[in-house]
Amino acid sequence: MIGPISTIAMSVLILDEPFTPWVMAGTVLVMGGVWVVAKFGQQKTFITKENNPCLKQS
Repeated sequence: MIGPISTIAMSVLILDEPFTPWVMAGTVLVMGGVWVVAKFGQQKTFITKENNPCLKQS
């Protein structure tokens, strides 16, 4: 989450880019999307011998 904010900050401070309401709105949308995916995205499941019949030994 620090990457997009630091990129915007450096572009404003170093490159003298304007920080407009459109930039702020885009940042809010991106950060909101990252939060939604992190919060409600698909959970990772790890393949183990217990939950995969192909890995079970006969």
